[in-house]
Amino acid sequence: LERRLAKKVDVRSHQYDICPNGCKLYQKNDVDTLTCNSCNEPRFSDLVTKKPARKMKMMSIGDRMAGVLANDRFRDLMKYRHNYQYEEGVYKDYFDGEEYKHLKNNTDSFASEDDVAIALFFDGFQPGKATTGDKLSIIHLVNLNFPPEFR
Repeated sequence: LERRLAKKVDVRSHQYDICPNGCKLYQKNDVDTLTCNSCNEPRFSDLVTKKPARKMKMMSIGDRMAGVLANDRFRDLMKYRHNYQYEEGVYKDYFDGEEYKHLKNNTDSFASEDDVAIALFFDGFQPGKATTGDKLSIIHLVNLNFPPEFR
């Protein structure tokens, strides 16, 4: 769904230079740093043209959600959360949980059909041998407004 969505709506993104080994993300205004301070790999594959050895795309979650809400087809799918029907004693989605029910019933959260519920998952792990000191992190966002079969 995400790939299809990105093709259907205009989504702003920003490109950043990163270390070829993934050690470092270079700031946009930093054009003077030529090597990674962790692994000493060169930042640019061509110093004359300042072509980065590797790039990464970052996309704003706000821009992504605005793009989804601007698309009639996806906007209709995102009404799933707002129209969700509870079944007493049955837990089949996040919206059956006590925390969500408390937020919805006791705060201004999720009052509008356009409010978006997002689950954030963060996990860190160490690939390979522990002696290398390498660590990777994964951040995963899930738009809970979509029906489970589209998440």
